[in-house]
Amino acid sequence: MKSFPLYLDLEKGTVLLTGSGYLLRQRLGKLRALGAELRVFTEDDLPEETVIRGHMTEADLEDRPLFVAAAGLSEQESRRVFALCTARGIPVNVADMPKLCTFYFPAVLQRGALTVAVGTNGVYPAAAALIRDRLEDRIPDRTEEILLWAQTLRLRLREEIPDAKLRSTFLRQFMAAALEQNRPLTEEELQNHLYA
Repeated sequence: MKSFPLYLDLEKGTVLLTGSGYLLRQRLGKLRALGAELRVFTEDDLPEETVIRGHMTEADLEDRPLFVAAAGLSEQESRRVFALCTARGIPVNVADMPKLCTFYFPAVLQRGALTVAVGTNGVYPAAAALIRDRLEDRIPDRTEEILLWAQTLRLRLREEIPDAKLRSTFLRQFMAAALEQNRPLTEEELQNHLYA
C-alpha cells in the first residue's frame, strides 16, 4: 500500500471510537492527549462523559466525523463499521485488521508546534513506536522556541528576499544552524549569513 501522511485539525470535527478493550483505551488516551473531541461507543466501563453505551449505528455518522476508529470488535462487527464508513467516504481504521482500514494510526511525537508521525502502513505498529522513541532523543530541547523564531523570520524574509528559491535556501540554512545550536540565531548571525 502506498500512503500519504496527512495531519488533521482535530478542532474541526469529532472523532468516533467504537469497540472495547486495551486497544480502544490506548486510542482513546492518544486522541484525548491530542485534544480530539470524541464520542465513544463501548460496553466497557469508562469514566468518560462522551461514552455512549452500545454499538455505533448508521445514524451516528450523519454529522460526518473526521474519522472512525474501531478496536476490540468481532470480525463481523468490524466489517459492518468498515462498510458504513466507506459507503459515506468517512476514513476508518479497524485495529489489527489492515484490510479494513482506509488509514493507519502513526506513532506520534509532539513537541510544541512540531508533530512527527511514524507509520508502517499497518505492517508492524510497534516498530513505528520504537523508531519514534529513537527520533525523540534527537530533537533539540528548544525546538518550539526555534520554530516560533523561524515563523517570524520567514515572514520577515518574504519582504527582504523576493526570490522564493533564494529565500528557501537561506531559511533552510538558518533552521539547520538553529537546530544544531539548539537556539534561535542572533541578529548578528543572520546578517553574517545573509551578507557573507
